[in-house]
Amino acid sequence: MPKADAPNGKGSPMGLGGPARLPKVAVIGRKKSGKTSLVEALLRELRRRGHRPAAVKHIAEKGFSIDRAGTDTWRHSEAGAEISMAASEGQTAIILNRELDIASLEALASAIGADSMVLEGFSAKVLEDEGVGKIICAARAEDAEYYSARAKGKVIGVYSPGPGSADALNGLVEGAIAFISGERARLAARAMLPGLDCGRCEWGSCDRMARAISEGMAGAGDCEVIRSKPSLRAEIIVGGAEVPIQRFASEIIRASVLGMVSKLKGVSIRGDESIRIEVIGRGRAASG
Repeated sequence: MPKADAPNGKGSPMGLGGPARLPKVAVIGRKKSGKTSLVEALLRELRRRGHRPAAVKHIAEKGFSIDRAGTDTWRHSEAGAEISMAASEGQTAIILNRELDIASLEALASAIGADSMVLEGFSAKVLEDEGVGKIICAARAEDAEYYSARAKGKVIGVYSPGPGSADALNGLVEGAIAFISGERARLAARAMLPGLDCGRCEWGSCDRMARAISEGMAGAGDCEVIRSKPSLRAEIIVGGAEVPIQRFASEIIRASVLGMVSKLKGVSIRGDESIRIEVIGRGRAASG
C-alpha cells in the first residue's frame, strides 16, 4: 500500500503526539508466555468495573496488514487513502497506512473515548518508559530476570502460566487496576499544575508534585505558581489558553509592555496597571 510522508516528518500524523493523557499497562514477554490470556483477563475486569480500555497489540512481522487484498478498504488504500474506514452497525474499523508511536496511539485512543490503555508487546519501547506499568510474562526464570533487569518504572509483577497460576493471574489483574487508578489520579493532578518545573516547591518538579497530590501528601495550593496567580498583574493567552508564568517573569513582561506603550502618542501610563496579552493566529478574522 502507498505510504504517504508524515506531515511533520516524524511519523506522527494529524497532530496526535503530545503529553501522556491515559494510564497505560503493558503486558510483555516472549512468544507463548501467556500475554494474550492475561490481557484478556485484564480487559474483562476493567470493562466489568465500568472502564473503557483500549487494547493495542504490537505485531513485529514485516509487511503485515490487517486488511485483505481485494477488499474495498484495501482498494481504497491502494488508491491513495491515508486513512481507510469501514463502518457497520456494530463496529467501525480504522486503517491508518503508517505506523504510529505509543504517544500517537494514546492520543488516538483518548480522542475516541478510551480511559486507559492495555498494550500487548512493545517490549523494547515500554521497558524504557517509566510511565507505563509493566506485567512480565515469563515461562522461564531467566526470561523473568532478563525483563526485570531492564524495566524502568513500575513492574506490577511477573506471570508464569501453568497449573495453579489462576490466583497469580487474578492478583496481577488487581495490581494492574490499582496502578491504572493511581495513574488516573496522578494525571488529573498533573493537568492542574502549570508544568513549569520551577523547582520552588519541595518536590522539585510538577511530575513529582502530581504524584504527591495523587497520594494525598500535597494539594494544588502548595504550588507556588498557582498560589501567586491572583496577585499577578500580567496575563498571557495563546491559542485561547492561558500560559502559566511565575511572578518574576510576570513583572518583567508587564514592565516591558507598559514601558513600550507609554512611548505612544497620547497614552498616559501610571505604572501600576495590569496587562493582558492575547496571541491570535492568522486564521482568526474579526467578525462583522
